[in-house]
Amino acid sequence: MTSTGTKTRRGQATKERILEVARLLVEEGGYANLRMTTLCDRASTAPTSVYWHFGNKAGLVQAIMESAFEPLGKSMLEASAAESLPRKKIDVFVGHLRNLATSRPFGALSMLAFLKEDGEEVEGLKEGLAETRQRELALQMSELKQSMNLKQREAHQLALTINACTNYAALVHLTGGSQNEIDQIFDTIRQRMIELAHV
Repeated sequence: MTSTGTKTRRGQATKERILEVARLLVEEGGYANLRMTTLCDRASTAPTSVYWHFGNKAGLVQAIMESAFEPLGKSMLEASAAESLPRKKIDVFVGHLRNLATSRPFGALSMLAFLKEDGEEVEGLKEGLAETRQRELALQMSELKQSMNLKQREAHQLALTINACTNYAALVHLTGGSQNEIDQIFDTIRQRMIELAHV
């Protein structure tokens, strides 16, 4: 094994550790809790490592958002693809989505309330988040079209419904809402998917 390969693996491990600690800090106390000294202490790294891997704080928050968005795309559709019955596919997909909203609730818009510090937006963050949202929505639409045999417009509407409901469910979870209320939100997604799939 070359020393370059070892350095690359070590660098990737450091990047992943920083990202995981940063995500946990935000989940524990919002964006204001994401302080460089706390992050570096808990990730056992130097500030230069954070800047090397993410550029700045806005880059780090964008990376947190991207890592939270990612399960909204392929992984849920891959889990449901293993099922052969259409309704079972939908149940697996919605169950996966529900788990995401309640176990990692800072997945999408539910985190945006924490993206201001002292009333100021972090420079470059808004544009980066917009790019992330557009990219993930396009991926989601593509996968929904393929897996459910939907038209472009139907896939777009379903993706928007899924994202809106998931974000709302995450907020309900974060604010101590009841399991019944969360169940109703995901029943809305399930019913819309059943209607579009004609099953």
